[in-house]
Amino acid sequence: MSDVIYTRNLYLDSSSGVKGNGRDFEVYVPSHGFTVKENEYMRFTIQSMLGYKNWTNINETNDRFVLKMTVNGVQYSDALTLTHTNHPNIETLADDFGNKITAQILARAGAAVQNAQNFTRSEYDVDNPNDKKLNLSMTVPASVTALDVLFYRVAGNVNNLHDTHTLLGGRVNETAAGNTSGLNIALNGQALTVASFYPMQRTSMTHVYLRSSLITDNYQNHHFDMGAAKHDNYLIQSTVLCKAPIHDDFFSYDDMNSSGTGFLVNAQQKSLTYMQFSLTTDKDLPLPISDNQQPVSGNTSVQIVVRMDVLRAQ
Repeated sequence: MSDVIYTRNLYLDSSSGVKGNGRDFEVYVPSHGFTVKENEYMRFTIQSMLGYKNWTNINETNDRFVLKMTVNGVQYSDALTLTHTNHPNIETLADDFGNKITAQILARAGAAVQNAQNFTRSEYDVDNPNDKKLNLSMTVPASVTALDVLFYRVAGNVNNLHDTHTLLGGRVNETAAGNTSGLNIALNGQALTVASFYPMQRTSMTHVYLRSSLITDNYQNHHFDMGAAKHDNYLIQSTVLCKAPIHDDFFSYDDMNSSGTGFLVNAQQKSLTYMQFSLTTDKDLPLPISDNQQPVSGNTSVQIVVRMDVLRAQ
């Protein structure tokens, strides 16, 4: 048991008055107010968090895939990206993916795909998960003798997982050199079918994560830190302070009536002069942005209310 010595609230808004920008920022605190004695410790509880959901559901965290094909005996491996947008339904997502691969087949094969619409797709019944699977068919030039779609980790860092496979119902390669087929593909002569293994979805991000520089006594597994050397099955110290569900236009978490049972961390430091915060995905990737100026002069800021308790250990 521990006794609460005193409590104070911290009101933070990253739109101004911070060092950094709206999604990665520091605040400096008076050391006399954030210093505790040897038998005391600071506890920080997130009371509320609110920010704007100002990125498209298809973005740099889930837009990338690799199209491998053999044309006239030559093997190609092309990195392609989905269009950054908010799809109203899975039909438009399937259409965008179909357009990307047929355009690349045309570019590599040097002959038109033999279909007026380039491809046909099945119609979807959103109430039936089995009918939410990707299912495309097309007739390709005879010069195309092999084709596959692969979902890799983020280019340049094999530990960072790109979530395109979750959108298209595919299987991901565990390493950048993997060759696991991302989709269920069959090429019989000139008849090509491309299907997903699992139901599609229009977004891959459900929460925004608030992280900090506080040394805490919370733990996480490696899913939440994809920069770790490898995926081990042991827990590591966590930097996560809070996760907020994403809605259509904003993300928010509210626990103002909490008695200390919400998102909290017991700081291991005895004295603080600053606190660093960042907004990330679940895998500790930066939140998507439209351009480099958006975090500085755009609307990527977050408002946070933090309750700080100083407790005396019994």
